[in-house]
Amino acid sequence: MAHNYLFAGNDIQQPTLPLNTETDHFKLYCLASDDQAAHQVLAVAEENFSKLSKDLKHRYGTKINLYIFPSLQAHHDAIGKPDAEDWLVNSYDKETHSVFTVSPNNPGSYHTDKSILELNIVVLTGLFSKDINAATPEWFGRGVGLLMTGRVHQAILSKLASDHTLIPSLQQLNHYEKESTTHKIHQNCGYS
Repeated sequence: MAHNYLFAGNDIQQPTLPLNTETDHFKLYCLASDDQAAHQVLAVAEENFSKLSKDLKHRYGTKINLYIFPSLQAHHDAIGKPDAEDWLVNSYDKETHSVFTVSPNNPGSYHTDKSILELNIVVLTGLFSKDINAATPEWFGRGVGLLMTGRVHQAILSKLASDHTLIPSLQQLNHYEKESTTHKIHQNCGYS
């Protein structure tokens, strides 16, 4: 199971990537060298935007800034997590209506170009859920997004089914540390 989610919060400076394209729903920012890959991400984001609008019966309140970083390290530096693990390939900031992701051209050691595109819906679901209701728990948007990817982590679900003491309470889900040793269990409980 590929983990990809981080709610970025207010500690992110707006990246200085140049504006590439603007659509009805997105402002795409990327380097010229990532133009083709960034447009792939944008096409998937547009499909996911339409799906989420229909499924959640919600019209998103503003255009979403879509930042495509040329490398995993550039993404991690931009979100203020320079030492993050390689699985962290996308994140969002609800305050600036921004999605931050890695170019499919350079997905790092954990992901592939395909998984970068597949996981796009997770961060968009997080943004949509916060746009609908800012008090929506972070794990809920992530869980719905992971469910929509179809990338269910069967080993973790089996572990939870066999040892119910591992199942976190709602309070634990709301306050877990993303970098903790139990984050995989917590992250996967949202869609269960």
